[in-house]
Amino acid sequence: GAVVEYGGARQFGADSLYGYLESSTFTQPEPRLLDKDAFEALVTDIKVEYVKLRAKVVLSGKYVNLTIADSTLTGSLASPTQSVSEFNGKEADITGYFVYFVSEKYVYFVATAVEEPVYTDAEYVAFAEEALLKMNGKSFKKDLELPLENNKCTVAWVSQNPDVIANDGKFTMPSADTEVTLVATITKGEVTKRVEIKVTAKYVDPNAKVAGKYDLRESEDFLAWGESYAEHTIEFDEITMYFEKANNQRDGNAIDDMPVTKGFPIIITAKDGDFTSVKVTFKQWGTKTKTAILSYSIDGVTFVETTITVSVEGEDTSIEFTSADGVKAIKITFDETSNQVGIASVEFEIG
Repeated sequence: GAVVEYGGARQFGADSLYGYLESSTFTQPEPRLLDKDAFEALVTDIKVEYVKLRAKVVLSGKYVNLTIADSTLTGSLASPTQSVSEFNGKEADITGYFVYFVSEKYVYFVATAVEEPVYTDAEYVAFAEEALLKMNGKSFKKDLELPLENNKCTVAWVSQNPDVIANDGKFTMPSADTEVTLVATITKGEVTKRVEIKVTAKYVDPNAKVAGKYDLRESEDFLAWGESYAEHTIEFDEITMYFEKANNQRDGNAIDDMPVTKGFPIIITAKDGDFTSVKVTFKQWGTKTKTAILSYSIDGVTFVETTITVSVEGEDTSIEFTSADGVKAIKITFDETSNQVGIASVEFEIG
């Protein structure tokens, strides 16, 4: 049949007529393994080739994109024949044919298999170490969750100051801020690694008010999001922010530096005590405005809608709530769900 060239590769065009000639059995060749350098080299050596690579799968609308290491290029699966939703946000081993490269950025593959990676015990231990080290340098004012399993590894904990933070994470208020070293022993098969994690046990005056401001763009949770418009939760020391549906837009979208919602509810909950004031700052998307509506909850479960509203317009539109008696949580809803809005920061006072 007649072919056209696209992305440096030849393929049948949409209007091509092609005839059946014959059939036979075929065994796939041994795939060439692609690391980051080999992946990027495909753009200058465009030829159909059977390859295998390990990449993170990111679902973006109808597209199945792939990221590999810190490459500036994006892989993409052309019409995958299997569902890959279970791999969204995770690594997978992709086997298939490299076919073309388009828009100076996208490297396209036709996959014959998308599979869960087979890691070595040492890799699992390294993954667990990376996850646990996220606690390093953080401060705590209540019991810690010290996982006994992580990334298919077992974890044993020993505190070097059990009077303040016990081996099981139980927290005892110190008389002053105290640094505590936690030793995690990570084991998978015959591989074991000892990791030291330093945290600070905070002294909190029970009569004092706690105030803070969080820039959501600096949150580790936000930075790890994919483009999913799925449920998300951001954990801070004093508060939890729950997004019914949110997105971390990337690559030059209108709002690419903060969580974005299409108008779905956001709930902000105080972890200890009650809010006496809360202020949330938004960023408008495009030229359309939308109304943010505030509700509050005494118990963190049942919400009462207030008359406090604000029209989200421009870079720094804020909605504020104060209560001398305090509330456990506030909820922000919007008047419609089609237009997007970014959530830039949250300020609060608890006590």
